[in-house]
Amino acid sequence: MTNFVHKTVNGLKSLLDEKGAIKLFCSEGDTMECLVTFSPDKATLNEIQSFEAKHQITLPEDYQKFITLHNGAKIFDILSDGEN
Repeated sequence: MTNFVHKTVNGLKSLLDEKGAIKLFCSEGDTMECLVTFSPDKATLNEIQSFEAKHQITLPEDYQKFITLHNGAKIFDILSDGEN
């Protein structure tokens, strides 16, 4: 699972330009520029377990792996004329 999450995150990062933006193809040949930012913070196993205990839930394994890399992200934040 860890390898899958790493490959997915790194694959997305490899598609970003120097601004952290990606161009998406939309309907009828239109394109849309979107910003992708990853939190520099990382969740610890203890933080994850505390959160799960407090909320009486179990987070999916792949999501747990993701938040140990980046504790959050804004993905596909729409840019208009290069501005957020």
